[in-house]
Amino acid sequence: MEGEKDIDRLERLESSVERLLAGYNTIRVEKTALEQLLESKNNEINGLQETIAALKGEKSAIHQRVSGLLSSIEEWEESQTVTVAEEVLTGKEEDVAGGGFGGATLDDPQLSMMSFIR
Repeated sequence: MEGEKDIDRLERLESSVERLLAGYNTIRVEKTALEQLLESKNNEINGLQETIAALKGEKSAIHQRVSGLLSSIEEWEESQTVTVAEEVLTGKEEDVAGGGFGGATLDDPQLSMMSFIR
């Protein structure tokens, strides 16, 4: 009877050890799969970070180009304002000297534009 209890206990111990080993093997396989997935995701992250860095560089280059264009437009606008102001001043001097609008009539588009600018 004692021998049967010992055999019964031994069988239960074997069964428990087999379950533990099977669980361990399952966990080991899952761990390997997760490590591979982690490596894949890390590679993906590195690739995305490189893409982000490239896009930031591209954005910076575009920003500089647009800023340059805006500066050019502002300079052009300032030069046009100075030119128009000079034309208006020159036109005023002629008007005063000529006693009128420098030969222009009220229907003259340049006169209308000059009036608009003033």
